[in-house]
Formats: sequence, C-alpha cells, structure tokens
Amino acid sequence: MLEPFLQPVPVPESLPMRAKPRARKPRQQGPKKFEFVSSDPVGKPAPESRKFIRSHVMRGKNTKKSPPKHPTLDVRVDALPGANDDVEELDRPAPLAITRCTDAMWTVGHAHARQDRAWVESPSLMAQLVKPPPDLDLFTFATPLDKDSRYYIYRFLTTIKETMYPAEWCFDPDVEKVCWFRWLLEDPAYLHCICFMVSAFQDLVNMQSLLGRGKYETGWGGEFSASTRNRLRHTIKLLQERLQDPAKQVEDATTATIISLAMMADAMEDAQAFEAHSNGLRRIVKMRGGLQGYTHNRQLQIKLCRVDLGWSIRNGCKPEIYSGKPAWEPLLEAFGTVACSFEIQEPSLDFMNVYYTWDWRLQNTFKDLRDFSALANRYSPSAKKLKPEAFQEIMLSIQYRLLQLDFSQDPAPIQEALRIGLLAYESTIFLQIQGMKLKSDSFSRQFRDAIQATPVQGEATANIKLWLLVVGSIIVFDSSEDWLVQSINSLAGRQSWEDVRERVREVMWIDIIHDVPGRKVFEATQAYI
Repeated sequence: MLEPFLQPVPVPESLPMRAKPRARKPRQQGPKKFEFVSSDPVGKPAPESRKFIRSHVMRGKNTKKSPPKHPTLDVRVDALPGANDDVEELDRPAPLAITRCTDAMWTVGHAHARQDRAWVESPSLMAQLVKPPPDLDLFTFATPLDKDSRYYIYRFLTTIKETMYPAEWCFDPDVEKVCWFRWLLEDPAYLHCICFMVSAFQDLVNMQSLLGRGKYETGWGGEFSASTRNRLRHTIKLLQERLQDPAKQVEDATTATIISLAMMADAMEDAQAFEAHSNGLRRIVKMRGGLQGYTHNRQLQIKLCRVDLGWSIRNGCKPEIYSGKPAWEPLLEAFGTVACSFEIQEPSLDFMNVYYTWDWRLQNTFKDLRDFSALANRYSPSAKKLKPEAFQEIMLSIQYRLLQLDFSQDPAPIQEALRIGLLAYESTIFLQIQGMKLKSDSFSRQFRDAIQATPVQGEATANIKLWLLVVGSIIVFDSSEDWLVQSINSLAGRQSWEDVRERVREVMWIDIIHDVPGRKVFEATQAYI
C-alpha cells in the first residue's frame, strides 16, 4: 500500500550531449582600477586615452556573464552633480573617475545627450523650431508699423489704457469695445495718435520722475522727445487730411482721435492745445446732432463728457456738450445696484445731523457719490463690475448737478466747500490720468478759499474738512504748501495714517484709487512738522 509513496524518484533520461564549444581566448582587460582621464577645454579626451576608454566601456560585453567572484566597490555615479539630469541612460558601465564633469564626458555609455535628441522624440517641440510671430504681427494695421510703434500699440492695449483711464476698472466693457481695435486696423490718424499718446505718456512719466511736476507753458513740443514730436506732427497731418473730407469729419474714429489729443493736452497742461481740441469736438458733436448722436457707442459718449467736464472745471464755466437738465433725485436708488451707503458704512450721529442741514440737492448728489464709492469698494476689479450704461449715467448726473449748483453766497460755507470738493473727488475717478493733478489756478484758488472759510464745529465738520484737505492734496494742491500742512496737522494731531484714513472714509473713499496717494500726501505733510 505504501509502495507508490516509497518508490525511488525516477532518473530522467540523459539528453544527447553536444560537443563542448572551443573555449575562446580571454581578452586582455584593462586594469580594474580607477584611472584619471584628461580632457581638453571642450571635454574631448586625449588621443592616447581613447583606446582605454573604449576598452573600459566594452568591459563585460559580448562575453558570457558570470557571477562576480570579487566584491565590487560601490561608487555611484548619481552622487555626481547633474549626472542624471542632462542625459538619458541606456547602459551605464562602471564609472570613470574624472577631473571635470561635462556634458561631453557623460555621453560615454549613452546614445545621445538628452538636449540633443529631445527634438527627435517629442513632436510637440517641433513648433519651437519654427518660431511663431508675435500676436500683433498677425494683424495688418492701417499703415505699416516699425518695431517701436508695435510696442506702443501693445502697451496701449495692455497697461497704458488702464493707467490713462482709471475709471474703466469699475465697469464691464461692452460690445462696442471692438471698435477701438478696429480703428487701429482701418484709420491711420487714430493709429498714429495712439502711438503718439503712449510715447508722450512715457515722456511725461520720465519728466515727472526726473524733474518733478511743473508748468509746461512752452506747449506740446517743449518737453517731448524728438520721437514723440515727430509722432505728433504725423498725427496732426493725418487728422487734417480726414477733416478735409466732409464724410470723415463726423466719423467716430475722427472723434476718438481728437478726444485722445485733447486728453493729452490736458495732461500736459497745454491750455492752448486743449482749447483747440475741445472747440473742435464741440463743433463735431453739433454736426452729429448733439450727444445723442453717439448713443450707439457708450464709451465714446463717456470720453466726450470727460473732455467737456474737464474743460468746464478747468475754466470755471458751464458744460457745453451736454445741455440737458439733470434730475435731482437720488440716482443709484433708481438703479437698485447697491444698498444705501449709510447702511453699509454707517456714519456717526453727529455726521448725519450735519448732513441734514445741507441743501436737499447737495444731499442727494453727495449720497449718490458716496453710494458709488461703496459700490466701487464692493465691486473690486477682480469681482463683478458696473455696467457701462449705469457708469455713464452716474458720471453725467453727478458732475453736471455739481456744476449747476452754486453756494458761494450761502451763509454756510461748508456747502460750497463740499460742492467743489466733490468735483475734485470725482475728478480722481473719472477725469484725471492716474498720478496727474488738475492744474487750474482758478479752481485751486476757489477750492482753497472755500476750505479756509469752513469753520470746525464738532467732530463731523472736522472730519469733513480733513477729507477736503486730503482730497485737495491728491488732485489739486501741492502737499508742501504752508497753509495745507498747518491745516492737516492741526486736524490730525499725532494720529497715524490708519487713524486719519478711518476718519476720511466716513465721508467717502474708494480704497483702490485713494489709499496710495492719500497716504503719500499725508506722510508728505508730516515731514514738514
């Protein structure tokens, strides 16, 4: 019974034996030790070392592999810096001890250096071999542009546009925005006007950083670079050619070109050029049947009103492009876009008591601008923004209402000071290029007289007067003026900027626009203590 389990293990039949192959003559191998290999500056080994390197690389190749009989020395190549970074390993032999690690040395034992063969293995890198043109080179502009001009167009479409039009962060661009780029492709005058404007703006920034802000009474060309002056002359020449054509006189592109020239004249404080361009705009708007002739392009309307209001504020006159009668009711309540700012940022009881003593028209205008400031703080540039129609209505209504009011003969001087202060405050949002001040001797004198005539009667009026001084320093006054320094220091005392900021924010404040310049003017006045 147990036999099946105890049977001897059968011996397998032997396979026929093959003849033993003739033993190969062992190759003479190089010494199994580390050798130093010298190389020239480009990494090429010396001729006498090449045979040894080849022998070392082929060690163990084409021979029967056998278990190692001797312990091997554990010297890792990956301990050398960059050994695994630049090449792709195929079959790495025992390393050579080298005096200098170069890409050329590490090609030993490898097919190719990685950077030399990546283009073969990665088709996606083939696109890099044929460099595509920059985006702007894909467009055919109204006239051929040199390299500098293309750079100016790029700056206009990216950074300069936001710098020159600070209010555009607070509303969504509408569908008409494509017309501005289309004019670059179709209208030579507008194209070269934009190149001039960006070039002039760079000159202006350079002048301010080197010389400080001053009066440019010599006109357009006195402080411009030669390149900018040439661009201006070429723009004026192309614009005059358009104005000779009755059909092109009233085109939107012509209006946009003159608007850009007027804004730069205003920024450069060239009153003569600003007046000429403003008069030209008024004639063109009249030929178009008034401001309603631009209802198809809201942004162009906004810029027309910006020039009109800037001219009115600078010269102390009534607006001429807009001749309608503004409504005095609170505007933002009608839009329903924001809750009352008195609920979002509740002022003190003392402030509200002063507020209710003002003229009802000034109250509503003040409330609209304060509500808009709260809306701007709520809708930051990265969040939801205001629609173009609402933005235009707010801008037109508030500024035209303020220009219609006059409290110069009112027994309460705070109302006239506040009316002018609101004009200055709104100019920081809608009218002025960022970093530029409103240069008008009449407006500055009128504003200063109104502030100095306002008495401090309680905490609320003290905060309002401090707000007027800070806003005036941002947009109108020189921070080193003695009366301004004394007035701010008497109201602020030893308070820090953070404390002063809380006080002026009770009146109205847009953080993204006023925080940086507000701190600068306050610290500048503190330096004169």
